[in-house]
Amino acid sequence: MKNTLFLVFLFVSFATISGCKDDAVTPSESYGLNSDPIFTANIDGRIVKFESGKSYIGISNSSSIGSGAGGSGGSSFSFGSSFSNLSETHGVEISKGTILVPEGGFYDQEDFKVFFPTGDVEYAENEQGIVISYFYNEVYYSTELGSQSGSQFTIAGRRLIDNLGEYEVKFVAGFSCTLYDDEGNSIALADGKCVGYFGE
Repeated sequence: MKNTLFLVFLFVSFATISGCKDDAVTPSESYGLNSDPIFTANIDGRIVKFESGKSYIGISNSSSIGSGAGGSGGSSFSFGSSFSNLSETHGVEISKGTILVPEGGFYDQEDFKVFFPTGDVEYAENEQGIVISYFYNEVYYSTELGSQSGSQFTIAGRRLIDNLGEYEVKFVAGFSCTLYDDEGNSIALADGKCVGYFGE
């Protein structure tokens, strides 16, 4: 199911990847809230880079709604920031879940802002926290599929944007993790850096 959802997501967003080290961002390069959206990391020994500003790029964010709020009939809201390359069926999504609201309710600006704190954020357990998903060579990998002992995800900065009542957060993050496929095979993600958006 996750594979299908991720593939669908790839078909509605565009981005780029560079596997050439000459074009790669070095770990010493830094980004801030005024930087253009970008994702860069060393994944399984290979520099992976998605950046805005090229003709075949598109970087998008999404939200999803599910049932939740402790089984009380409420709703749960999760948010994703995606970078992908349709020509290579290759992509990354960083998602954060979930805001829980009671039945008939909705989150407000303060709920949304508090949901994206600066500092260290845990990887997801039971739908709470960060999930990094990676799709490459027809294989789906995710932090959700195995232990994240020793992994790290830090939001270094964030800016709340209110688009007439629809909220977005621009964020800058650094991270490392272990990605697993459905068979339990793992690859390492190191020196991860991202400037992206979470929003509706």
